[in-house]
Amino acid sequence: MDTTAAGGPSARERILDTAYDLFSRHGTHAVGVDAIVAGSGVAKMSLYRNFGSKDELILEFLRMRERVWGRDFLIAEVEARADAPAERLLAIFDVLGEWYARNDFEGCSFTKLVFTIDDRDHPVRRAAVQHMDNVRAEPFGREAGARRRHLLRRTRRDQGKDDCKAEDTHGRASSAPTTNKSSRPGLARAALVWPLCS
Repeated sequence: MDTTAAGGPSARERILDTAYDLFSRHGTHAVGVDAIVAGSGVAKMSLYRNFGSKDELILEFLRMRERVWGRDFLIAEVEARADAPAERLLAIFDVLGEWYARNDFEGCSFTKLVFTIDDRDHPVRRAAVQHMDNVRAEPFGREAGARRRHLLRRTRRDQGKDDCKAEDTHGRASSAPTTNKSSRPGLARAALVWPLCS
């Protein structure tokens, strides 16, 4: 791995720090490798030696985004304001509302990627969805988070089936059939609808 003199950041660290800043502010699609190379002050060969491809760099950026924005900022703020899962659900809206109003608001890197990549099986898109799920489940604890992920998987599985019917034969909005388990009120159901970001 490339390193700098006097214990400074390595080439990998400079590349990732630069990519994090540029990807967060402008999105991964709008930022090219040349901009990252110029901003980090490393050779293009060094970038590919450390990450292999732009997609690999994006995957590392997503992991860093979950930690820095998701855990160190959002989740830390929510947990500092509330202890009970139900209270944390309300605190999420407060924290996100304050984030939206900030001058340096940069939008959600996860949803940007989801809307940019149409291929649902693309590894970068799948990673973005998984990181988004991780952040959304964290404030509610492992049990509630597991129930929420189960509901998400079933919702995605049912898309294109019952949920794709916008209206019934009488012109009224139809609803997908639910089982007793999924219709129970609870934190997992609430967590399913809280907006991660805008």
